[in-house]
Amino acid sequence: MQNERDETQDARAGGDDYDPKWFVPPLIGTVLALLTGPVVFLFLVLGHLEVQLCSSSCGRPTALWYFAVFWAATALVTATGVWFGPHSRRWRGLRTGGVVAMEAMAVMSIVVVFGS
Repeated sequence: MQNERDETQDARAGGDDYDPKWFVPPLIGTVLALLTGPVVFLFLVLGHLEVQLCSSSCGRPTALWYFAVFWAATALVTATGVWFGPHSRRWRGLRTGGVVAMEAMAVMSIVVVFGS
């Protein structure tokens, strides 16, 4: 009886590294991605309409468009990593940083397309 109570107190004190609210940053990032994702890809498509496809040599605007698509794809990979990463407390900062980086990469893809 006393041993069970000590284990419960030890888990509350931080002995157990499991984060019960591990899903909050990925959930916020997913909601933001669902709201902003279609807008990002709409801008990427609109930016691609102005760009010619690569033939033998890519021009600067086409190369920038491919770079922007790379940023958007990297944001999707980051989102997957945030969801399936470790669920411990010490990784909370990395999960939160991943969500911020994911949104920053999506915005960066728009900036790259229309900044050229």
